[in-house]
Order: sequence, then structure tokens, then C-alpha cells
Amino acid sequence: MVVVAHPGDEAFGFGGAIADVKIVSATNIVGDRFVDLVDRGFDLAVRVGVLADTSARARKLADEIRHTAEEESQRIIADAQLRAEDLVQNMGPRLQALDREISDLRKRREQATSGLAATVVTLRKTLETVRTQA
Repeated sequence: MVVVAHPGDEAFGFGGAIADVKIVSATNIVGDRFVDLVDRGFDLAVRVGVLADTSARARKLADEIRHTAEEESQRIIADAQLRAEDLVQNMGPRLQALDREISDLRKRREQATSGLAATVVTLRKTLETVRTQA
């Protein structure tokens, strides 16, 4: 059996720090006898087995953990979607600029290729002329 105790309602997000939480073994405090933990000032007790005291309120921790994990995963997914949208929005103008740059480079290559082809034709004609004159 484990008992979690702290000096007030300041732990677990109630305005204080988690450093105020102390974890102690119930056998060190109560032994095998029933003790009213509220009267002793404990805020939370974790007991294993069937509740002997029906006035105690029990809550399944696994359900709470699952619910918290589901909420957190939904928050993470929503945050990731927002970041992706922001990235696409911010990268859009840069991608357009790169696309224009690539198009410009392709035109220059075509012009250089055409110019080179024209130079080759001129050189061949010049070579033929030199051969026929010689």
C-alpha cells in the first residue's frame, strides 16, 4: 500500500510545486489497522484491493491516464497540423522564387545551347571555306 502526502493542496497543479509531494509507505504510518487518512491530513491514498470503507471515493487511475493521454495526443496532432500549415505558408513564396530561378536557368541553358550550336555551324562553314581556298 502506498500513501501520497504533502503539506496542503499545493501539489498536482493546484498552484504549488510538485516538490511538495512526499511518497511514503502506508505500513510505516498506519500498519495493518484502519486509519482515517483525511483526519491525518493526507490528500491522496492509493490502496490495492477491495474498498473496505464504502464512504471512500475510488477512481480508476488507468481511465484518468488514458483520458489525459488522449487529450495530449489530440493537442500534439493539432499543434503539428498548425506547424505544417505555417511551414507551407511560409515556404510558399520561397518555393515560387526557386521555381522562377529554375525556369530562368533553363532558359539560359537553352540560349547557351543555341548559341553554341550557332557557333559550331559558323566554325564548320569557316573550316570548309578555309579548306576550299587552300
